[in-house]
Amino acid sequence: EEKLETFAKKTKGKKGRRGKAGKRAARKKQQEPASSEPEVEPRISKPVIEQTELALKEETSSKVPVSDETPTEVRLGKQSQPVETLKQGSMSAMFGGVIDRLAGAVGSGAATHPKMPPTFVPASAAKKSGPEKRPVRCFECNHQQMVSIAASSTQCARCSIYISLEDHDISGVWSQNIRTRGNVRVGKKGSVVGCDIACHDLEVLGPISASVDCSGNAIFRHSGRVMGSMHCRTLVVEKKSEVVFPQGVLAESVDVYGTVVGNITCAGTIRIWKSGKVEGDATARGVDLKDGGVLSGRMSIQPLIDITLPEKKGYQKNF
Repeated sequence: EEKLETFAKKTKGKKGRRGKAGKRAARKKQQEPASSEPEVEPRISKPVIEQTELALKEETSSKVPVSDETPTEVRLGKQSQPVETLKQGSMSAMFGGVIDRLAGAVGSGAATHPKMPPTFVPASAAKKSGPEKRPVRCFECNHQQMVSIAASSTQCARCSIYISLEDHDISGVWSQNIRTRGNVRVGKKGSVVGCDIACHDLEVLGPISASVDCSGNAIFRHSGRVMGSMHCRTLVVEKKSEVVFPQGVLAESVDVYGTVVGNITCAGTIRIWKSGKVEGDATARGVDLKDGGVLSGRMSIQPLIDITLPEKKGYQKNF
């Protein structure tokens, strides 16, 4: 009995302790917040999914229309352009409309044509690099070569003679020879007597009595006398001027407003204007005689007339 009582006391104390611990745990559970329930994903019905898929298909079909025509094959090798053309213009111009043809093969809409940029210049109209040049004929051998317009002198490539390209303006009495392929101008107060003149363009405003070798244009605004045979590109004799050519004149075109005494050989057309008069023979491809113009001499019309001076023999080219 004593043992039973002691055992009962021991077990009664343990139950009390366990009861206190249980109460403490229950209090803690009451103080803690209630646990959140697990989220449930929303379920989408099948009709909604089908509607979204149809809408996406309609958008893609409207953006990229597909034509029933078969796409055309484009070969860039045969339709390619040279490098000079590709260097100029925009990218669409470089491809020469290939992009438009591809766009026409994909879609049924009208293809846009490529537009050149405003600064585009075709190769034919583009300014060529390098200085401008003009022809220069040699005094001695009549060889013609191209020389820069900025040059002040040059050397004949055939006979190696020095050729000056300076201009001369004569404002007084002049009796020295002039050998240049520049321009010579005889002013109103100037006069040239008893000398030889070799030049490119000649303009005469004063009296002249000299031998003239002109490779350009010769304009006479004053009376004069040219010794020897004169060769020029264009001959113009103004009004109230009388020019005498004892051995004739060779020119590519002739305009006579004054009086010309001597034979004229022209590779182009001789125009004798209202106040013009020619005392001599006229040989040309055509003669235009205006009302009031006078031609006292024989007129010969020839389709082919060559007035170029032949190169003298005995010289060898240095190139």
